[in-house]
Amino acid sequence: MGTVDQILQGISGTFETQCKQSTPAMQSRMAALEAKGDKLAAFQMQQAEQNLCHCLPDRMKALRQRLKPAQLNEKMTEAEFITRYGRETLDQCTAAMARAPYGEGCAARMPEKPGLDAPKYCACMAEQLKAVPDNELTQIGLDSAAYVPRLAEAKKTGQPAPPMPAALKHFTQINQSCGGPSMTQ
Repeated sequence: MGTVDQILQGISGTFETQCKQSTPAMQSRMAALEAKGDKLAAFQMQQAEQNLCHCLPDRMKALRQRLKPAQLNEKMTEAEFITRYGRETLDQCTAAMARAPYGEGCAARMPEKPGLDAPKYCACMAEQLKAVPDNELTQIGLDSAAYVPRLAEAKKTGQPAPPMPAALKHFTQINQSCGGPSMTQ
């Protein structure tokens, strides 16, 4: 429990620390991915760095400047803060990161896959994701981060795929409707 101002300062400090600690490793990893020819993964790393080091800190700063002193002094938990202010901070950055791979240069980043018409796929995904609300794109990212390791473990042990969360299922349907590769293979 703390004031909104304290929570903002704490989160901003965490982003700054994580950015300083992870940027050299991220840049090294991006260079290795590019050298391997994995342009999509390198781009995704670049987007993660952009999100962590620029978008999220900038959104937190803008929020802090926008709030009145009484709002900054309001006491709440971090969970309450995320509920109240998450949409204008986290969701916008996460949504931009989710949409970015399908924008400019998408077809050149896509790996060669039999039957994948990369320019058509990229255009379709870009158009479809414009209609998905920012908070749903955030949920898709959270669901994916939790689901992918469970799916990998199920495959490794010969078990059926675990049930897919609703937001991730929606993204999978969009991906398939655009002619994208299976996301459970």
